[in-house]
Amino acid sequence: MKILWVTRNCLLDHSSGASLSAMEMLKSLARRGAKIDVLSATTFDSEAARKLFYKMSNVTPLSDGLHRTDVEGISHYILKTKSYNSDEIQLIELHHLLDLYKQALTEFRPDIVWTYGGTFFERHLIETAKAQNKKVAFYLVNGNYHGSEWHQSLDAIFTDSLATAQFYRKRDGIHPIPLGTFIDAAKITPKHMKRRHVTFVNPSRNKGGLLVAQLAMALETRRPDIVFEVVEGRSPWIESLLAVSRSTGCERRSLQNVIVTPMTQDMSSIYGRSRIILAPSVSWESGSRVLAEASLNGIPAIISEIGGSPEMIGAGGITLTLTKALHTAPYTHTLDRAGIETLVSIIERLYDDSKYYEYLVQRAKQHAAEYHTLEKNADMLYQWFERLHAGHPIRP
Repeated sequence: MKILWVTRNCLLDHSSGASLSAMEMLKSLARRGAKIDVLSATTFDSEAARKLFYKMSNVTPLSDGLHRTDVEGISHYILKTKSYNSDEIQLIELHHLLDLYKQALTEFRPDIVWTYGGTFFERHLIETAKAQNKKVAFYLVNGNYHGSEWHQSLDAIFTDSLATAQFYRKRDGIHPIPLGTFIDAAKITPKHMKRRHVTFVNPSRNKGGLLVAQLAMALETRRPDIVFEVVEGRSPWIESLLAVSRSTGCERRSLQNVIVTPMTQDMSSIYGRSRIILAPSVSWESGSRVLAEASLNGIPAIISEIGGSPEMIGAGGITLTLTKALHTAPYTHTLDRAGIETLVSIIERLYDDSKYYEYLVQRAKQHAAEYHTLEKNADMLYQWFERLHAGHPIRP
């Protein structure tokens, strides 16, 4: 079985949960005998992620702006673009990427093309593959696709959570296949668990950045022993902190109880310091990788109930019901005083009530053993691709 993954977005993007999950899925297929090539561009979710890519020692420049690197048996061909932002990719760069794609279809001769994205570029990828009688799979991990043009020619749609599958089934009448998470637990498991910090990853507004800033400010003098660790990703922490502190009339650029950690490839050390994972997302969260990794490490999480987040933690945490206003773009609303006090009380209990905390730790581990087992999910993925390769219909 030969699979060609093609997207504008680079799969070697450590700031993108979708890229990390897609890479793990491809590696699991490669371990089961599939031959896989990846074609993409140097577009990332953050500038920091692109800088990490250029620091990789095994990236080889080829001709005409193309780079190649091999990662665990998968060959990546990556077109250099002027901007790291996929929304700023130039038309001439897209044409170049399309030419490389057509070349790959001819020379690599994949049985299956796998992609994601809802622009004219991805639709052209799909139609070009179908014109050559290739099977086309699609990876769907957000709630932002509308209309029917993006899915009309697809042979299979895969997603990460039952919530996202049900959302599109109910709204659009299509049938994405939920596969669960793909995480190599050995890579995210620390040697020692110190369980000290309240950890918040990727402090953007849609991830609940304003809410976490409110919470940290409320606890700064009330409980100085409770330390927050904010791990930056697409957005810097200071944006959320400035927005919230200015609304109080006292601008703050830092807090005594907050440690800011730059984006890192080594999440195991982060989890080793984590007592709680905060993930109060206010936009649709299909299947948060951070929450699955928290469960694998037995770290209780505090989440919002939107999307697939409850599936990721099961009973290993606490689910919040937020007001409709908080879930409304551009996500500038904040918690009222009662909401802040509720969250403060939850966090204080997770620090002060050791019996309750240990109960949630065990429930998180139990949930991970049932839902986040890599080999079980990988076997299911391979079976679906075998079916697709053999020409058996999969209802998209």
